[in-house]
Amino acid sequence: MPRELRRIVFDNSEIQRAFNMMTSKDLPKFTEGEIIAFEATEDDPGKVRIEYQNYNRDERSSCELSIANLGAVLVNYCLKTHIVLARNARKTVKIADNMVALQLSIDT
Repeated sequence: MPRELRRIVFDNSEIQRAFNMMTSKDLPKFTEGEIIAFEATEDDPGKVRIEYQNYNRDERSSCELSIANLGAVLVNYCLKTHIVLARNARKTVKIADNMVALQLSIDT
């Protein structure tokens, strides 16, 4: 059976905007700094480490977030910015080479 794949790649500034659009207090806000890197954590494959640079200080900080929460942030961003997502598509988050992608897979 054929399968349709679609990959939406987000740059760091779009992901920062996506986090700042969220209203959940459990998610980090990056209003005082700039996201500079993403990487999968070595000890837990279900988490991602986000590194960011603080605007006011010359220091880098990082936080960890589950892949599921990152996926929810990206789906919410797509809905709010009118990026069309198929409702029945299986959605997964891929992180590679400091890039984040939302991958949609549909069995046809």
